[in-house]
Amino acid sequence: VNWIMNLQIRIPAGAKDHLETQTVPVDEGITIHTLMPHMHLLGKSMKAVVELPDGKVKPLIWVDDWDFNWQLQYALKEPMHVPAGSTIRVEAIYDNSADNPRNPNNPPKRVKFGEQTDHEMFLMVMGYTVDGEKLRQGR
Repeated sequence: VNWIMNLQIRIPAGAKDHLETQTVPVDEGITIHTLMPHMHLLGKSMKAVVELPDGKVKPLIWVDDWDFNWQLQYALKEPMHVPAGSTIRVEAIYDNSADNPRNPNNPPKRVKFGEQTDHEMFLMVMGYTVDGEKLRQGR
């Protein structure tokens, strides 16, 4: 399991479509099996793609209407092989405006990464295997 996180997120007060990103290099071939996006109440959408060494981009997941109360782990219908030299890119959009009915802050205030619900998170939990390794029992 790899937790792709951006601990440095800073969402300005009043921002309606604030973008945060995180990229992770893939140093050895892997096969991705599951993905679980996680944000809090300001989350609007989250997506992840694989940027291959040849420049092609493959989509992994896109939750385009985030709901904090409906957080799921998604299993890929077909596990995706990702070669060494690729990059995984995760993008999240947050709504920290007064128009967001889920915003816990009235009036909106600057929000950063944190575990409390009135803070925010940027997390993509990725379940994968390293190519060529056998899955061990008990993991």
